[in-house]
Amino acid sequence: MAQDLTSYNGRIAYLSGLNSAVKYLEIGVAWGTTFFSVDMPFKIAVDPHFNFDPLDHTKNGTHFFQITSDEFFRKLDDDDLAIQDIFIPKPFTFDVIFIDGLHTFEQSYRDFKNSLRYAHNKTLWLIDDTTPCDAYSAIPDQEVSLYKRGQAGLDGIHWHGDVYKTVLAIHDYYPEISYCTLMGGNPQTILWKAKASDRKPMFSSITEINSLSFYDMLRYAKCMMPINYNKLPEYIFRSLNPADDAAPDSWKRIVTADHEARIQELNVLLEDREARIQELLHSRSWRLTAPLRSLSHFVRNF
Repeated sequence: MAQDLTSYNGRIAYLSGLNSAVKYLEIGVAWGTTFFSVDMPFKIAVDPHFNFDPLDHTKNGTHFFQITSDEFFRKLDDDDLAIQDIFIPKPFTFDVIFIDGLHTFEQSYRDFKNSLRYAHNKTLWLIDDTTPCDAYSAIPDQEVSLYKRGQAGLDGIHWHGDVYKTVLAIHDYYPEISYCTLMGGNPQTILWKAKASDRKPMFSSITEINSLSFYDMLRYAKCMMPINYNKLPEYIFRSLNPADDAAPDSWKRIVTADHEARIQELNVLLEDREARIQELLHSRSWRLTAPLRSLSHFVRNF
């Protein structure tokens, strides 16, 4: 059966199959749309404000912490969380870590660094919102981002923040972490431990990385290592050096990703509508289908 690598849940399911994942951590849960669909025995949800009542979803192996990710990791470090069913024996680690919290470089990078202490050699990370669709989407303050988009006369509420800087920081400061950014669907970056590559740092400091704009990100697009989502099986677990392994037209892949995703969504919608129409046309209900058959005959012979 073909894997769905365009959706959050499809990607997490694929990753969990690669390392026989048992323990899952999700940072930034909101309504729980992704979290509740993840099929693993032990799951931890971290969010300062859940948009649901955790008591309605209590079951063995599932834990909810309505605190910031900084506090969560601090409590883990201090052994101040009573999660006996997951964390015996110690030291404990997670198999899949999904980082989808605050869409800022500062927070997403800190979440990644903190999660490293609870990762093993086969841990897989999925970081959301790593390639903004335009300069407005890349503004780290959501309110400002949406205001400026409206002032520019643009539709939509796209907001990714400057999480892309986290990928650039990992490129420079964590050569033992390989990664690729999936284009198609919602762009996300997948990371894994591998033999340290000989990739050369592109920036002088974290301060410089923090100062980069959306257009700088396009300039250094190869460092984002963008690939088509269906190419993931060819790259996962390899030791990658974007300078050698990324496509020469990486910037173009990032720029066109949002348009391709929307076209894909429209195609799926059209296929669904066509299937429903065909189902009605082949229905045995004469009262229902007679008008439709007449209309179909008229259209085809118009």
